[in-house]
Amino acid sequence: MKPLSPETDTVNVFYHTGIQPPPYAHQYSLTMKFKDDRPEVEFRLEYLDREDLTEEDLYEEGFSNDDDYSWYGMLHSVWQNEFKRQIEKANWTKETKKNDGYGAFIEFTFFENGEEKQALHPADPKDWDYFLQEIIQAIFEESNREMPLEISLVDNDGVNVERHRVHVSFARREVVLEVEKNTKQHSRKTLEWESAKHLMKTLYMLEPDFEKARVKQPDKPGMYVQMGDGLWYDWRRDVHEPSEDQDFKEKFLNLLGT
Repeated sequence: MKPLSPETDTVNVFYHTGIQPPPYAHQYSLTMKFKDDRPEVEFRLEYLDREDLTEEDLYEEGFSNDDDYSWYGMLHSVWQNEFKRQIEKANWTKETKKNDGYGAFIEFTFFENGEEKQALHPADPKDWDYFLQEIIQAIFEESNREMPLEISLVDNDGVNVERHRVHVSFARREVVLEVEKNTKQHSRKTLEWESAKHLMKTLYMLEPDFEKARVKQPDKPGMYVQMGDGLWYDWRRDVHEPSEDQDFKEKFLNLLGT
């Protein structure tokens, strides 16, 4: 089953979280119109079933009473190419799976020359869940709702200062690693996009001691990390493994090129 044809000019994705309770329950519609260069994208996000929750309830879960969001604009051409590639390599079905342990509902509607042709469901919705979140993050960056992710690791031995900085831009689907020695750029290289996934997965497994967070980068000898939130932690004393038999700190250092 090949959902794309040379005449396919628009794809709409409808996503519903299914059995998730509020305040997490939500649905969104993402429409991408293919162009010669940058695709046109329309995105609408709506949170559901929050009528019985107070503003305090939402705040405690990291939300607000104004989380719905809509945007229309252009994304980088890399997302049009990757979106098509993911569609072409995926397996599709005309019926959504039932009782498969994955509660989300995902439906793709394909249009040719402006007319609806078919609606299909991905056979592996979990894979699409992550990829669609990448596109949404690109939208958030393109609209300035969120900034690109920047992670820094500074090693100060009292004489020399070495900084490893990773820029993760979803808007451009690009990961760049920069290394500075004593404030001078030593190297700069673009990494494979998959490294962003590994980096964030490793990053979120680490457990910083939030009470020890510093707003400014310490200038005394030591190794310090800024994990994307603008706060600095002593790498050796204030960042911990989730369990003693894990080695996420070593993986993190390897990903940053140390």
